[in-house]
Amino acid sequence: MFWIKWVLGGALFSVSLWITLLNGLVFWNGLIRKKETSSWIPLLGGLSGTFALFVIPNLGLCYLWWVPLLLDWGCMPGFTYQLLLSLRKQS
Repeated sequence: MFWIKWVLGGALFSVSLWITLLNGLVFWNGLIRKKETSSWIPLLGGLSGTFALFVIPNLGLCYLWWVPLLLDWGCMPGFTYQLLLSLRKQS
């Protein structure tokens, strides 16, 4: 059972890293380089990273559950940016 948690956690963490990288490229190309990009993938990268930290059998990692949600552009940074952009357009 111990190794199943490591394999599942590793798979979730790999998915999280891949999607976070893709969302980071969308941020970099769209907002920094001002190029046309595809849309970002909301929540999937951050949530899979959060679940990975809970699944991996290391007691210290579960306290860092919030870190993937802050690092992935498809979570808190992207939602905050969209909210500020919407509020700015309304005023």
